[in-house]
Amino acid sequence: DQIKYLKSLLDNSQFKISIIIPVYNVENYIRNALNSIVRQSIGLEHLEVIMVNDCSTDSSGKIMDEYASKYLNFKAIHLPENSGAAGKPRNIGIENSNGNYLMFLDPDDYYNDDACEVLYNRIVAESVDIVFSRYVYVFENKIQRCHSIFGDLDEIKVKKIDEEPGLFTIPPSVWTKIFKRSFIVENDIRFPEGVPAQDMTFVVHSFLEANGIVFLNNRFLFKYNRIRDSKGDKGISRNKNKKNLMGTIQSYSKTFDLLKNYGKEEFYPTLFKGHLQFWMDGFILSNTSSIEKRELLETISFLIEEFNKYDTELNKIHLTPLFNNIADKRYDDAIALTEIFKSFIETQNKLEKEKNDLQQILESNKNELARYLTFSGYIKYKSKNIALRIKKRFKSKIKNLHVKWNKITLNIKEKIDKITILLKKHNPWINFNELIVILPYRMTNDSVRQDNLDICLRYLSRIGIKNLIISEHSDHSTGYYLTRKYANLFDSFEFLHFNANGELFNKSKAVNKGVMKSQFRYIG
Repeated sequence: DQIKYLKSLLDNSQFKISIIIPVYNVENYIRNALNSIVRQSIGLEHLEVIMVNDCSTDSSGKIMDEYASKYLNFKAIHLPENSGAAGKPRNIGIENSNGNYLMFLDPDDYYNDDACEVLYNRIVAESVDIVFSRYVYVFENKIQRCHSIFGDLDEIKVKKIDEEPGLFTIPPSVWTKIFKRSFIVENDIRFPEGVPAQDMTFVVHSFLEANGIVFLNNRFLFKYNRIRDSKGDKGISRNKNKKNLMGTIQSYSKTFDLLKNYGKEEFYPTLFKGHLQFWMDGFILSNTSSIEKRELLETISFLIEEFNKYDTELNKIHLTPLFNNIADKRYDDAIALTEIFKSFIETQNKLEKEKNDLQQILESNKNELARYLTFSGYIKYKSKNIALRIKKRFKSKIKNLHVKWNKITLNIKEKIDKITILLKKHNPWINFNELIVILPYRMTNDSVRQDNLDICLRYLSRIGIKNLIISEHSDHSTGYYLTRKYANLFDSFEFLHFNANGELFNKSKAVNKGVMKSQFRYIG
């Protein structure tokens, strides 16, 4: 196999694909990434791998050299000083590439075994400039698909991006794509250097220039590693400090300038809605000082002002009150609101973790009890009292868990009370008169969930929420029952139902139906 591999390298005057990998302090992950390239079904001999070390302080550079010495088509480039982000290493990779096509890979993520083959075959067959697919998030205990607005559509093919601007809503990860190298070089498409979020600028530039884009909506060819996040080992782009947040604004600004230069400002709300929300979520949870917060808000305000110019459904988002304060230069009010949001999110995350832990314990005990009771006949044969004692012991344990559950529920109410007081202090909705709350819902026979719904609706009413839409995505409507039971709690109550036809509950559809129906200024 090694002789065949070496002969193939000698026979190849040109590689099919050059894969560019920026590397910085990823000693625990880079082998997995590189091995996923070695396993590619297209054949390793058709791939050129360019690894660019951005002055790692761990053993990442040594691992690169190890692979470069083992495989003749692996190149290890070591930068003399750290550039601060992946943009410069990627640009150096482009300059040193020889393949007909370009792909990218982050060193803590990895490819499916057929990723290169699938994308290469399609870009050659379609004779387009870009082909890309979706990816999955890999957590410690689950795998989750990335977002797409295109539902069950198999693929989207366009000659120019104007035909389907919705492609801008797909996460702009550069490592999910294959590009014709000559297209990138001739149009001088490069990554911004020294700042995070360069993927967005590079991808938007390439979309605006491309003659032919294919999106494989139902293929998931890449794995995005989120286990690293859960272990607190965050990469540069995920550390939400002032430098990172300010750098992201710079990338957003460059992307906005691209839209203006190409006369495509109408794409702004479609492209930036998700990114502004992403930035604001990071800003809310960051540990920046009040002075830093004000500086960041002053810097990003022009982007939010631009976003607020578009009177579309796109800018009806949960952060609208915050965006309005920033656009109106009311930075102190905006910072006060972020503190409220942060307190609520942190409380919610903590209680959600406690609830999940509790559910796991409860489920474990129930399963254990069921296992004992399965053998109850045998146990009774051995001793009449043993089965009774087992039942009593586990019932007592489950009862104690329910007591703890009730304490957590009470804790939630107390914390919401405190947050409600803060909300009223900084209330942008004038006692909630201009706010409508949309509740996505599906009929359930779970008594615990029904109790939670009852607590939720009565509590919303008690804190002064006056307007409510319940948007139900279910096979059977519960509108008559819920309207009769809860309509009198609100000044404005509306129930929407659309049939699920056996599909899984779709929260996005339910929320969107409610948004389209609402007539109020603010939406929650």
